[in-house]
Amino acid sequence: MTDAVIAERRLKLFSVLCVLIVLSPIPLILPHFQPGWTEQLISQSLGTVSLMCMSLSMLLSSRARPLEWLSGGLDKAYVLHKWLGLTALATVYLHDSFEAEIKRIPDQFGRTDLASDIGGLALDGLTVLIIATLVMLIPYRIWFWTHRLMTAVFILSAVHFIGIAKPFALQSFAGLYIMAWTVAGTLAGTYALRPSSWRRSRHYSVEEVSRTGRYARITLVPEGRRIGKPRPGQFAFLRRADGSGRGHPFTISHHDAQTGRLGFAMRQSGEWTTCLIAELETGTKLHIEGPFGSFRPARGGPRQIWIAGGIGVTPLLAWAASGRPVDTRVDIIVVDRASDAIPSLDGLRAFADQEPNVSLKVIETSRVARPTARDLLRLMSERSGRADIYFCGPKGLLNSVKEAIADAKPGTFRLLRERFEFRTGLPHPADWRDRLGLSSTLFDNAYERLR
Repeated sequence: MTDAVIAERRLKLFSVLCVLIVLSPIPLILPHFQPGWTEQLISQSLGTVSLMCMSLSMLLSSRARPLEWLSGGLDKAYVLHKWLGLTALATVYLHDSFEAEIKRIPDQFGRTDLASDIGGLALDGLTVLIIATLVMLIPYRIWFWTHRLMTAVFILSAVHFIGIAKPFALQSFAGLYIMAWTVAGTLAGTYALRPSSWRRSRHYSVEEVSRTGRYARITLVPEGRRIGKPRPGQFAFLRRADGSGRGHPFTISHHDAQTGRLGFAMRQSGEWTTCLIAELETGTKLHIEGPFGSFRPARGGPRQIWIAGGIGVTPLLAWAASGRPVDTRVDIIVVDRASDAIPSLDGLRAFADQEPNVSLKVIETSRVARPTARDLLRLMSERSGRADIYFCGPKGLLNSVKEAIADAKPGTFRLLRERFEFRTGLPHPADWRDRLGLSSTLFDNAYERLR
């Protein structure tokens, strides 16, 4: 069974586990509520669910290796992180809409009013930070620093839970259980905020850099200890050695096991990557943290279709360069504006020429129209039989692939993809451009100036 399939199954199982953990305090607090306290029970149950969602979200933000394994990869852990945050916001609003105060319960600390005010502060902070995450028009550099305040909002929520009047004591099993999760979340959130110099990263320097339009290819050599041996398709976080800027995930396109050299393909997609690509030169020092991820195709099994758009071609380059024999039929579809802009397309062409089971189709949208779902379905159905689709690319292309799968005979295609969604939200301006049919070049230039 392929790593990608196992990762998808782990994600489903871990999602179920997260739901059970989030709901687990409710049976513990239920016996403490008397008949007639229905509204208070609903309110405090919702508040507890919100607190548990935030605790799990904090734990996932720590990038702990066991949690990455359980969730099927760091890319999938961040998807769960996002949905836990949204669930926390929804449940805390519902919690606030019900009457939570139980007048017959004594004020344990004499600070119920203060705890209530702190809860209101936490609600406002969570609302602002979640909205900042959803509005993709807000530049990444601003969002990154605001999102670091989420740990402070979580601590305020924990203080609210401690101080608010409730029908069970903190030293009861229910109280200790919930407090244990809040302590774990606080420690994880604080750990995620640690300085870059404290992170487990390795030092590398740029040996070679080449640029083609908005793309760049770099080769890095280790200076001392190397990162763990990456599997084809995994990614790593890169950041400047001087500590400025933020870490950014890039898929490792090539790895030399003997020398430890690493290859990366990058595309200018925002202010950080644009500045990084412009500043890279031979000798530039970088820190690398990783590798992460579980996106890898199977050796054999059913027919495979590799679909990539833009810089999403990078995992395909790693798979092609791995040297593994192709034991099943593989059809590669690459979509980009121009073939000369695609990093290492010659490597994919050579891979297709050398392997009798591999075919390559390149669609240049500067010459032909963007492929529709019908176009993709036609390409995917050129050979009969069931197929696994390995996808990495922009959301617009992903939606077309999903439509094509929905139009096909049920069970014909299975979609496996890497969820590079470290920040997702309302439709990105690029989606508006595609829907309105605006000029790609003019729109992208205007958007980059705005960022």
